[in-house]
Amino acid sequence: MTRAVAAALVIGISFVSAALAKEDAIPRGELVERVVVRADASHAYALYLPSAYTPERAWPILYCFDPVARGAVPVERFREAAERYGWIVVGSYNARNGPTSVSLDAAKKMWEDTHARFAIDDRRIYTTGFSGGARVATLVAYGCETCVAGVIAHGAGFPTSYNPAEKKLPLPVRFGYFAAIGRDDFNFPEIVALDRALDRIDVRHTVRRFEGAHEWAPADVCVEAVEWMELAAMRAGSRSKDAALVDAIYASWLARARALETAGDRYEAFLLYEAAYAAFEGARDTSDVATRIAALRETKEVKSGPKSESDEIKRQSSLASEVASYAAARKDQDQRLVAGQEFRRALNALKERSRDERDSPERRVARRALHQVFAWYFETGLMLADQGKPGEAAEALDVAADLAPKSPEVHYRLAAARASDGDRKRAIEALRRAVEEGFADAARLGVDPAFQQLRDESEFRRLLETIHKDEPDTPGDRE
Repeated sequence: MTRAVAAALVIGISFVSAALAKEDAIPRGELVERVVVRADASHAYALYLPSAYTPERAWPILYCFDPVARGAVPVERFREAAERYGWIVVGSYNARNGPTSVSLDAAKKMWEDTHARFAIDDRRIYTTGFSGGARVATLVAYGCETCVAGVIAHGAGFPTSYNPAEKKLPLPVRFGYFAAIGRDDFNFPEIVALDRALDRIDVRHTVRRFEGAHEWAPADVCVEAVEWMELAAMRAGSRSKDAALVDAIYASWLARARALETAGDRYEAFLLYEAAYAAFEGARDTSDVATRIAALRETKEVKSGPKSESDEIKRQSSLASEVASYAAARKDQDQRLVAGQEFRRALNALKERSRDERDSPERRVARRALHQVFAWYFETGLMLADQGKPGEAAEALDVAADLAPKSPEVHYRLAAARASDGDRKRAIEALRRAVEEGFADAARLGVDPAFQQLRDESEFRRLLETIHKDEPDTPGDRE
């Protein structure tokens, strides 16, 4: 089997020639909330076309995947970078956590539709995603092997079936990899391990830490990611070299590293200097960065940095395991009461430490452990719901809602589980909370079979009407 055939079997992406339609109806320089796929009206994506876009030349494109199908969220996050560097950005409304085949089908349809509509530079196709979406973005790139130039992964790395940290790579990695991870993200240990694994197999990559949890990286980090890909494109010859641009990017990266150093965060500054040295080596003189790296390498903070990081990861694992053991013990009738008390005590202790105003290893560990416990309960709840066990799903999602009280998606899923379990009153309570926290997808609620038995409830109809009233006026779908 050839690699090209293997790629087709893995992700089913077909290459279509760009039939460049005249897209006068689609505005440039602003986020278009929804573009409907011409070949399948059930699929859609958010779009950003840079102000300078014209079909007379080919443009880079970035395909975005969000774990809960929020297509506009990553497009907005990359908007500044897209305008600055002339990238088309599209975000799927169909790819989401769940069966991989669903996300890959969404990727295929979005790929084909954008190739038919726009002038795309096939040498400069990129993917990005957050959490489960990062795994989809990586799978798309890995499956087609050479058709994607780079991946920008937020909050997660490779899919488990192709994890270089576990030496599960049947094919070489032929794309650049930019990983962005919040310092409070529960997946922080995964990205640290991935960084080392990609070093071992000599894959060009970088890791950018930012202040945050399990989330899309902020816009300034998205700009850095696009800049890193621009430098890689110059190195590969897929875009023209621009010495002035290289110097400007270099200056901005060094300014950030110096700011960290001035603030006393020498280890993070050291890592950013190292990333800059690797990114710009061969593109310009990097002797000043090499000097700072050598000086910082001798400091106490940098010497102890890797061990401190390793200790944090071990403590995170220990704390999360402790909470999980109490959760498991609650299922034992003899241990249920005591285990439940210990479970809440452990969670409350983590919450208390996570609220510290100043950043510290203890606060980072507590926040990561809490996020890890949340992710376990949320994903377990979704899995149990898919398995037709709504009562057990509701129990897991109830804990997830306690840990993420401001998440409309968590409350919505809890409402769906309770409704499926026949608990009408508590389902309405959870749905009301979801709407209060910002749930606004009336179409999804209107057709969700989990709520079939609630459609005659006056409070359900009232909540649905509330969402309709709060929906912003839009010019409609673009076709």
